[in-house]
Amino acid sequence: MFQKRTLLRLATAALIAGPAVVMVSPADADDQTRGGGINRVLYEKGTTTLGVFDLKSAIPDQAPPTTQPVANGTQEGAYSPDGTRIAYFRVSDRTIQVLNRSTNTLTKAATFPAGASLGVFLRWSPDSTKLAYNMRHPVAGQSFPAEEVWTLTLGVTNSATPGLRLSTANGQANSPTWSPDSQGVAYSETLGGQNDLYFKYSNGTGPLQITNDAPTQSFPSWSPNGDRIAYISADPTAGTRTLKVTGMFNAGFGWSVGGTGAITPATSRIVSPTSPISWSPNSLRLAVNWTSTGIALYTTPPFGSGNWQETFNGEKSGQNALLWSPDNLKVAYQPLGKNELWTMNAGGSANPFKFANEVGFLLSWH
Repeated sequence: MFQKRTLLRLATAALIAGPAVVMVSPADADDQTRGGGINRVLYEKGTTTLGVFDLKSAIPDQAPPTTQPVANGTQEGAYSPDGTRIAYFRVSDRTIQVLNRSTNTLTKAATFPAGASLGVFLRWSPDSTKLAYNMRHPVAGQSFPAEEVWTLTLGVTNSATPGLRLSTANGQANSPTWSPDSQGVAYSETLGGQNDLYFKYSNGTGPLQITNDAPTQSFPSWSPNGDRIAYISADPTAGTRTLKVTGMFNAGFGWSVGGTGAITPATSRIVSPTSPISWSPNSLRLAVNWTSTGIALYTTPPFGSGNWQETFNGEKSGQNALLWSPDNLKVAYQPLGKNELWTMNAGGSANPFKFANEVGFLLSWH
């Protein structure tokens, strides 16, 4: 599903000659006074450069400041939920690096084996102590690479290793999403010719099978309050992708599945294959990019009670994530076919507003 973005990154990485040059900059002096930088967007420029864009001080309709680079020679990146660190994959030595924004220090968290690379996903646990990610590597006698879901615990995992593998060795698994209690990860995996969602604790215990459907289940996204996982169910025979949810609960004895259902009336729409589902921080709304009609926002009722209210804003997003602002009021996106950063209101009038040019992929809003 991320073929275009992946091929672009692989081609770019192949052009890097010698060790990548890493540039780091300390956190801005006003990080603490602004609540840890809650109005900053971590973005990717040119597929190999990370930067932090300050939405408060930015001049609208300008390129992001060149004075706030985080690192060059990178692949993917993510702000820790507590706002203190940025994790990214460094291409030159195949390592996951963690930058402390206050002390301006780098710490190696994991090392991938020769020939391996990071997939599209790098995710912090909600408590900012762990990382889940997608490792891609070649398999002898196989024409396509393996995709595996791995995890690590900062300060515990041996940084000379790739961490702990949760999915099947040499299999096809991706899209890790953390449980709100930071104890485990849900992900998509193909087993026995069928693609479903599974859950494993970060210590390797499990798995718990979440779905058991013939269609392909992908892009799981766990609501911040923990009671639901939204995902895309693809039916290749019908040529449709349906937005669905499954209930989840933990009564103190571990995570369990608690019912499924389709979000209506969107069951017949085709969702963009390059836009993951995005929950608002308060778990009350979902943002999804539908290919035919653009970005849709859903107001979610209590699980199992009635239809979900659907709103279209007339805006279409390209190959990118949809990012919610920490206050639940806005959604950041990249317009279809443009390397620009836009925001829109999440309620009532969309009021789209362009913040910046020359933005590649949006990674996180903190």
